[in-house]
Amino acid sequence: MSLTLLLTCLALQARASSGKWWEQTTVYQIYPRSFQDSDDDGTGDLAGITSRLDHLVDIGVETFWLSPIYKSPMADFGYDISDYVDVDPIFGTLEDFENLSKEAKKRNLRIVMDFVPNHSSNEHEWFLKSEQKEEPYTDYYIWKDRNESNPGGFPNNWLSVFRGPAWEWSETRQQFYYHAFTKEQPDLNYWNPVIIQEMKDVLKFWTDRGVDGFRMDAVPFLFEDLEFKDEPLSGKTEDPEDYNYLSHIYTWNFPEVIDVLAEFTESVKENTNGEGFVMVEALSEDLTTEDMMTFYNCSDFAFNFNMIVKLKPEELSGESIQDAVADWLDNMPEGKTANWVLGNHDNWRVGSRFGVGNMDGFNMIALLLPGVSVTYNGEEIGMTNTEVSWEQTVDPAGLNCGQEHFQDIGCSRDPERTPMQWDSTENAGFSASMPWLPVNQNYLEGVNVEAQTAAKESHLSVYKQLTTLRKTESVFANGFTDLFSTIPIFAFARYDPQVTYITAVNVKGEEARADLTKFVNLVENSETMGEVVIRSSGVTNDATNVGNSVELDNILLTGYEAIVIKLGRYTSGSGVVQGSLAFIGIHFVILLLNWLN
Repeated sequence: MSLTLLLTCLALQARASSGKWWEQTTVYQIYPRSFQDSDDDGTGDLAGITSRLDHLVDIGVETFWLSPIYKSPMADFGYDISDYVDVDPIFGTLEDFENLSKEAKKRNLRIVMDFVPNHSSNEHEWFLKSEQKEEPYTDYYIWKDRNESNPGGFPNNWLSVFRGPAWEWSETRQQFYYHAFTKEQPDLNYWNPVIIQEMKDVLKFWTDRGVDGFRMDAVPFLFEDLEFKDEPLSGKTEDPEDYNYLSHIYTWNFPEVIDVLAEFTESVKENTNGEGFVMVEALSEDLTTEDMMTFYNCSDFAFNFNMIVKLKPEELSGESIQDAVADWLDNMPEGKTANWVLGNHDNWRVGSRFGVGNMDGFNMIALLLPGVSVTYNGEEIGMTNTEVSWEQTVDPAGLNCGQEHFQDIGCSRDPERTPMQWDSTENAGFSASMPWLPVNQNYLEGVNVEAQTAAKESHLSVYKQLTTLRKTESVFANGFTDLFSTIPIFAFARYDPQVTYITAVNVKGEEARADLTKFVNLVENSETMGEVVIRSSGVTNDATNVGNSVELDNILLTGYEAIVIKLGRYTSGSGVVQGSLAFIGIHFVILLLNWLN
């Protein structure tokens, strides 16, 4: 191996990217029903989103991802699609979308659409024609005759994610159809190649209208066993209605999933002159890290849910965060892009999972680690779960859990889906009418955009400082990463020959000390003292006021305090050049040793 090639490998290791725009973007997830209501019907819409685009610019994000806006009967709030190439009237019209796209482009904002390939609505034209056995739609879905040897005549024992049998009888066709989710969401038959082409056509329809990328939902569910064999018991629960009662070896994550996703990704690239990108969603505790890494073979990346799946609130520590971060970085294929997802519309908000005091710290982690950062709307102001009563519950997952359990983790998703909190006016500025879900009353206590914009320090202020730092300092795009942890503290450094930034987060409620001098040796001639450049809100600690210098060998963080430190360097004469050469030399030796091994 030549010196030139080794130095090229060093550059790839530092950048871990190919220079595409999306590799360092901050993605802001918008749940359209809850973002902004423009016509006062109590539900958010596209015109409302358009009216709030300047907020996205103000907080420093470059990309926004829309949860489904397609035409839908709303059995699962948009994930049951009756027309993939139209907008549901509750959100507006195609013209409204095109205006949103135009206004986004004016602000240099990119659009990502949620794409739901696994299933449609049972009101989709395809399903209605398939039910009638009208060609070519007969085999668009998964149909099966009765099996009278089973209770209820079900074809086999397969279960729905939303509890109970995954089969629904059609009087019209006199057969059962398979649905991994609700009975209103029949699974498409991906063994039929026509379905793949239909979906490619859908992707092109939206890229032609300015969409820059897609988040593909529930991709492990695309294929099922052609022999329809019963699935074995998992041993995880004794509840026969619970999805986890079975081990899903015949309905989940078939090898063919990778092939189909690769075709979809290739299609998106072709439609966007190579500029589009594809994220895939595969959330499950049953997926190994190795499983997750295989999705790099068929997409730009799979959503990294380590901060959700691997971090248990009752076991949260600096060490558990380091394990979750290292698990992704250490196993990611060379030259690929990492990503960090803290929450979404299907999981409790960060402040409700890990405590209100940890919200700024987790935003620091997600925004300053290498790669793509994903923020769920409202996390920038520290929104928490809203108390939603049984009578107010609308989520089918929550309703299926029943009145005794609908508030359990993993049941109702309504608490994290409540309206965005803009100001202290009625309904937090979301709507002049009664919202589809109740607004969290903490909007009257400063948890809203307007109040935090005016405040001297706030979650919003910290978030904006982080996105500014992320964009203005190239080390966050191109630098190396090193990790450190104790039980209470997770810390990491982003560094290159010119600068080192250290982020330290105390995830416990008690004060803790840490020696971070290990990061001093990453770059030749580094100082042992650094300057605090960002600190979490609501902290009282004179030693870590922004602008203060701190000694790295004995940093004291109060409970839930998080800071970002900029590390200085000795620079006399040609010191920077000499330091850069030393930096390259050290990492050259490391690469050489790895290559020889």
